[in-house]
Amino acid sequence: PKDLYYGPLISPAATENFLKFQNKLLTLGAKPILKAKKVKGSFNLVTPSLINTQHMAKPYDEENFGPMLQVSFVDSFQEAIESANRTRYGLAAGLISDNDKLFDTFVQDVNAGVINFNSTTTGASGAFPFGGIGRSGNMRPAGFYSADYCAWPKASIIKTL
Repeated sequence: PKDLYYGPLISPAATENFLKFQNKLLTLGAKPILKAKKVKGSFNLVTPSLINTQHMAKPYDEENFGPMLQVSFVDSFQEAIESANRTRYGLAAGLISDNDKLFDTFVQDVNAGVINFNSTTTGASGAFPFGGIGRSGNMRPAGFYSADYCAWPKASIIKTL
């Protein structure tokens, strides 16, 4: 379709893993708002998934590679920060708000390598140092600075005879 903003998953195994992940969440008590399914006649294309994880007895803290948004509802901004930090990962986080001061707190308190304000958590720029923390990265910035972390500096002195 012309209005498609994403392509197929990378392989049949990735498609199967994505759908299994969704089913695992549902068996653990999550509720589907919009359930993903494989698009008939396509090669590894799945529909988006929106899953309410609010009432799961225990969070399922695994990475998922597919068009899924897991949501839960909290009563305060502090609870939202605590919820965001309840993960072993930490690639990206985002805040949608008209309050700049909340964003300042969000940046300081949320454990993520990329933090966006009023923007998506995808589409990181190669011009900025980005990288995940926890199990999402190696605690080193990527982007423009990547080459600095793939080399070892070596000093040498040359004197003419």
